Formats: sequence, structure tokens, C-alpha cells
Amino acid sequence: MFGNVGVLLVLMLLGLNRRQYEVQAAQAAALLEQTKLAQKEHARAAALDERTRIAREIHDVLAHSLGALGVHLEIAEVLLAEKSDVDGALGRVRLSRRLAADGLAEARDAVAALRSDVPSLAEALRQLANTHHGGASFEVEGEQRPLPSAEVVSLVGVAREALTNAAKHAAGRPVSLRLFFTRTEVRLRVWNELGETARSKDVGGFGLTGMRERLALAGGTLTAGPDDGRWTVEAVVRA
Repeated sequence: MFGNVGVLLVLMLLGLNRRQYEVQAAQAAALLEQTKLAQKEHARAAALDERTRIAREIHDVLAHSLGALGVHLEIAEVLLAEKSDVDGALGRVRLSRRLAADGLAEARDAVAALRSDVPSLAEALRQLANTHHGGASFEVEGEQRPLPSAEVVSLVGVAREALTNAAKHAAGRPVSLRLFFTRTEVRLRVWNELGETARSKDVGGFGLTGMRERLALAGGTLTAGPDDGRWTVEAVVRA
């Protein structure tokens, strides 16, 4: 009799264990399905965020470049219509041509910065320094880290504008770029010896005003001016 009871208890325990296993298996399957759904939603949200970021990057670049281009072409049209200043109109057309070229370069940078196989900020700046007419020195200080595309595009744009202005106003003079990484910010400094050509605080294609506006969109700031016999441009972004 006791033997039968013992067998019955063993069978009951086996049945309970099997039932518990089935319940746990069902719960694990449900949890796995929920995890898959959550991952799909996360991927969908990430894709939407990426599309929004791409649209914002391209919009910012094109809005600024095309807006400035339109203003200069409108002034050139007025000057030509009145025939009051043909040379001035020609200068506006030439400036518009450079604005278009700079805008195209920045748009390409904005698209390239969204790709995974593009050079880092430091490498992009090093390439600019190497291709500068006459060459330019480049240094990096601090621990490098990836930056959002908006910051990368803005800092590369500042470096390009600063090098263009250095070639225009101080041709043949030494030019230096230095990139600083700290815990809270990234700082780009470009300087060159002052040349014989005087310059204002807003010269060149987009000019420093344009670069300042571009940095502001990325939450950064820009300063520029003469300092101890050098013209220094400094851009700072919080990152």
C-alpha cells in the first residue's frame, strides 16, 4: 500500500514539474516575443530619428548657403539693372559663385558625416591641413571621441573657412590648426601670422558671421580677431 502511495506521489511530482516546465517555457516564449517587438520598435524609432537628423543637417546647410546666395544675386541684379556699379555687380556674382561652391562642400560634408566609414574629425582636419596651399601644421590634444555629425560638419566648415581666409590674406605665411578635447567641450583653434592685406572680422565666403551661425545651430560659439601678431579663429562646441 505504501509502495503504491509512493509511486503516486512520484507521478504527481513529475506531473507538477512537467506542468511548471511548460508554464516557464510559455513565459519564456512570450518574453522573447515581447523582446523582439520591443527591438523592432526601437529600430523603427532609431530610423525615424536618423531621418529627422539627416533632414535637419541638409536643411541647415542649404538654407544658409542658398539664402546668402539669393541675397548677393539680388544685389547684383539691382546693380546691373541700374548700370550704376558693374564692377560691384561682378564682385557679387563672383562671391555668389564661391558661396555656391562652399555650400556644396558643406552639403557633402553633412552627408558624409552621417556615414559610418568617414574619417574622424581629427582625420578630416588633418586632410584639410595637408591640402592647404603651402601646408599647415595640425595637432590634437586630449582624448579623442566621436562627435555628432552637426558638430563635425560645423568644425570642419570653420577650419575650411579659416584656411581659405589665411590663403587670401596671408599667403605664404605659416598656418596652424589645433584640436583640443576636454571632458566637457571640443575646441578648434586656427591661427596664422598677420599678412599685409587688412581684413575685417567678417570676410570670405560664408564669412565668420556664417560660421558663427552654423556653430550656433550645433550649440557652439566662435571668436576671431588679431592676437599678438596673429589672426586667430577659435570654435568651441559642448560635447
